[in-house]
Amino acid sequence: MQGVTASLASVQVINDVFQRVLVDIERIDSVPDDQVAGALDTLYRTVADGRQELRAVVVRLSAIPPIAEADDPPDLHVADQMVAMTLDQARRMDRLLADIDTMFRAMEAGDEAKLKASAASTRNAVVFMAESMAIRLKGMAVLYPEGSFDRAIAFATGCFYEGVTAYYRISFSYDTDPPVAVSQEAVDAATSDLATAIACMQANQTEARFARRSEAERPMATASLTRLRDSLEPLRGDYLNNLAFAQTILVKIREPLLAGRGLSGLMGALDEDIVAYEARNGEIAEETMRLNQSSSRFTGRAPPN
Repeated sequence: MQGVTASLASVQVINDVFQRVLVDIERIDSVPDDQVAGALDTLYRTVADGRQELRAVVVRLSAIPPIAEADDPPDLHVADQMVAMTLDQARRMDRLLADIDTMFRAMEAGDEAKLKASAASTRNAVVFMAESMAIRLKGMAVLYPEGSFDRAIAFATGCFYEGVTAYYRISFSYDTDPPVAVSQEAVDAATSDLATAIACMQANQTEARFARRSEAERPMATASLTRLRDSLEPLRGDYLNNLAFAQTILVKIREPLLAGRGLSGLMGALDEDIVAYEARNGEIAEETMRLNQSSSRFTGRAPPN
């Protein structure tokens, strides 16, 4: 639990640092010419402060030893994996911020070679966003009771973002005109990661469907909690339907890679599908929260997950 909690807190730090940097970058593009120098100075300070925060994350996570042994329950292995993945992400985010700093300083100095080299690496920003979602969701899943609907849904959604991470990693190779040559090793890695994510989604959707049936029949302590449980039931079906749609997205990414056709010409539609999935998930989450909050006002107690 300490490892999971530390990982979740560290993922939040990484995301917060990155969001502050993105805000400063957007400000540079929007201010008048006579304010660009000041906006750049603000960006450089934000990057420097962020890198200090990331180094503190690295120190904190490096002090957490692995705890799982071969025969231990899966949750212990998940906790170890989360710490290791978050530590790796913090280190890579630190390198990304260094490249962002280099890119803008090169832009100021007119150094085309440095600008080109650093700009190429900053495209990995979108990978960090998807990877952070996967780590955070799998960490949240461990905090739910084993065999619960919420746990299975969180794991399945985390697995989806692991697949999206694999997609974003390889998509850069097809996002040029003409597309650069993609190594077979990179394609194999992407198809393997996507297959793992799809299998994980399938297994956890099966778990979620079983848990949904079981929890729908479970006696509740009060009539108001029974009404809340029943009102949330359709939304659970919506979560499962949206996850099924998400799984088709990963399949649509993997199939052309597996067939050797690549992703050229397909990424616009795939990106729209991902946005549609996220928008629908947000709507379901908002409605779930609304029902929970409405129930808590009448029962006088915190609603269940």
